[in-house]
Amino acid sequence: MVKISLEQKELDKLNKAFKDLAKLSDKPVEDLLRQEGRLLAVELAKQTDVKGDSKEAGEKHSKKIRTRINNIYSDPKIWTKIISKRAGFKAGERFARLCQRKNAADAEQMLDELGLGTYRGKRVRVIMWDNGRIHRETLKTRKRKSEYTIVCNYTKVNQYIKKQEKRAGNLKSGWARAAEGLGGTRGIPGWAKGKARNHNNTGTGKVSGSKSKKVLFLSNNYKDAGKLSDRVYGAGAVKNRVAKIKVRIEKEIKLELKRLKRKYK
Repeated sequence: MVKISLEQKELDKLNKAFKDLAKLSDKPVEDLLRQEGRLLAVELAKQTDVKGDSKEAGEKHSKKIRTRINNIYSDPKIWTKIISKRAGFKAGERFARLCQRKNAADAEQMLDELGLGTYRGKRVRVIMWDNGRIHRETLKTRKRKSEYTIVCNYTKVNQYIKKQEKRAGNLKSGWARAAEGLGGTRGIPGWAKGKARNHNNTGTGKVSGSKSKKVLFLSNNYKDAGKLSDRVYGAGAVKNRVAKIKVRIEKEIKLELKRLKRKYK
């Protein structure tokens, strides 16, 4: 979960403005918090990895997912060529047959025998398929695996990539859920809203309390990656939104004072 923090001086000014408004009227406080909280969620969605809200940003995220997975899992065809250069065409063919016959253990042993068990400083493993386990582990730790993983059944990797590409925007979708709770997701692109996609993220946006004790709660509950705060680039956006909230509150106070003056004239 992301926690959005502000300097105490900024919070004090904002809280004072809310209290001043609450003394005059209760309704505008909640309305303002909901409106500005929703806009803040929209801005945070834009600032969260991959930064942006355009169609191009969505495509960039899909490409990033595809590249990351391809960097983890190796196609045996690539290694057939490497083996052929190192030990001859027949050796390459033999490795390809072992993979085709789903004999990952013997394929890995063959690499060891050819002196390819370690390649460019990395251990080389051969597996049938792990259902994306290594990929999920790297997402959690944010660290690259220091080994090559050859997947004999590489068709499974391509299927997995297509499925994961549909999750582009999953990180942003938590903010979409928060915005939804505060009035709607307008301003957040469809690929980041999580609907009709493989998104598993949640978020919360709500206003609670009464009068001067009104509280805006905004959260993105993404759990698949280490520290989500490292992937949100919106610290400046948060401060700018707070400044705008303060300006709006001051305007509301002036309008409310004018209304009261007319009422009691």
